[in-house]
Amino acid sequence: CKLPSHLKKIKMKIQVLNGVLVRKLHGDGTDAGFAPLPAGIYDALGPQINGFLRIYRSNTEPLFIAFEKLEHYISSGEIQILLKQA
Repeated sequence: CKLPSHLKKIKMKIQVLNGVLVRKLHGDGTDAGFAPLPAGIYDALGPQINGFLRIYRSNTEPLFIAFEKLEHYISSGEIQILLKQA
């Protein structure tokens, strides 16, 4: 399941059906480890940094998911894209 290139440049709303692991990044873009993303609906915007999609959670630092990992989670049914906006 490859994400079309136009999906990589838009704002979207995603639904996480089961909790997944995503990345945290330092301000300079270096890796800051993993963070859990529990089931729920989130706003996402991409691409943000080096092919990562930025995920917004209320009252916490932004999280990031690589597009390849997002493709895997969509294929396995763990994440659904609910709304795509240009």
